[in-house]
Amino acid sequence: MSEQLDPPVCDLRPCLARDDARGSPVSAHRWIRAVIGTEYEPEKARAARAHFSEAGLSTFIDLREGDLRETLRQIEGPVDFVLVDIWIPMARPALELVAPHLRPRAVVTCDNTGREDERAAYTDYFAFINDPTQGFRTMTLPFSGGFEMSVRLD
Repeated sequence: MSEQLDPPVCDLRPCLARDDARGSPVSAHRWIRAVIGTEYEPEKARAARAHFSEAGLSTFIDLREGDLRETLRQIEGPVDFVLVDIWIPMARPALELVAPHLRPRAVVTCDNTGREDERAAYTDYFAFINDPTQGFRTMTLPFSGGFEMSVRLD
């Protein structure tokens, strides 16, 4: 029996692999990784891995250590959800690397986009999100500091 996997890789919810043509869930020990994270600072990566392990989530998280311009070059499978909460100059480069892997109707969120003192710093990010060729519909949600929510329409 061949296994068919449909792995959303940057999704914050658990992802079940499908066992067969009937689409029945496989057992928990055969779940696939559902989250990709990237961390530049080795100390923070070590601390994050320890927390993931303590919570029993290490199997589901692929934490990549280093510069995201390198760590996100290889993404296997389609992406359903992206949370951008990084150093502002890296927001667009991160999205540019992940965008080719986004499924239609994928959600991209970005934190702190509504703060007046930082909004202008996101100019490159917004240029990408608002480019009609990228196919996003976006809005800033009225949370403290602002929270951008974008959906890939195609």
